[in-house]
Amino acid sequence: MFCLKNKKILVLGASGGIGYALVNMLKSMGTVVIASDVQDEFKDKDVWYMKCDVSDPVSIEEMFIKIKHDIGSLDGFVYSTGIGSSNDFKNTTLEHFDKVISVNLRGAFYSSKEAEKLMKSGGSIVFVSSQKGLCGSTGSLAYNVSKGGLIIMARSMALELGKDGIRVNCICPGPTETPMLEKDIDNQVNKENARMKITKSNPLNRIAQPDMIASGIVYALSDEAQFMTGTELVIDGGDISGVRNM
Repeated sequence: MFCLKNKKILVLGASGGIGYALVNMLKSMGTVVIASDVQDEFKDKDVWYMKCDVSDPVSIEEMFIKIKHDIGSLDGFVYSTGIGSSNDFKNTTLEHFDKVISVNLRGAFYSSKEAEKLMKSGGSIVFVSSQKGLCGSTGSLAYNVSKGGLIIMARSMALELGKDGIRVNCICPGPTETPMLEKDIDNQVNKENARMKITKSNPLNRIAQPDMIASGIVYALSDEAQFMTGTELVIDGGDISGVRNM
């Protein structure tokens, strides 16, 4: 069991499927959890909760001022918030592209800048990216770009923050049972067929549960991963391992 007891960890996107699973996992380990999302209230009253709209720099600044005042410092920061995109290249408008980038990438950049100020040596920053940030896919251009941007940003930050003892990594999930996935499936004409195709997209022929991804995030946050930085932990059921001859 990874030891994160009494460590102070901020989870942005705590109401989502992966974020909420992570909050519960960290709670069970005795971690001091600061949960944040765009909603006014959080369903779990046993953790610190701070509302934040990651598309608004002022909202981010206000949250970190409060964290500094109420909690003081951070040992870990997880950016698990994001919005999906079911638009292909030809149907992606500039407005849509900007909206996805604003939440998925720009929000990660600015909030991690603020989080780093509250960290000392031993701190860990984790971005929840995606397998689509590594290999791309059709039908979700803005999302793919934003997740790929997280990966190169994490690598660049790791190179710069290593001297301060702060690690930066990405988790790259494959299809996971989250509200975002359900929304993507609902947008398809044949929902049952869409779910079947997603299930069979990887060698394990399954869709991940959120706690399967959360366990990888816990590892990246922990001291057991103290020599891991500037890299990606892919948890996708083997989806991007190669081409399968059917």
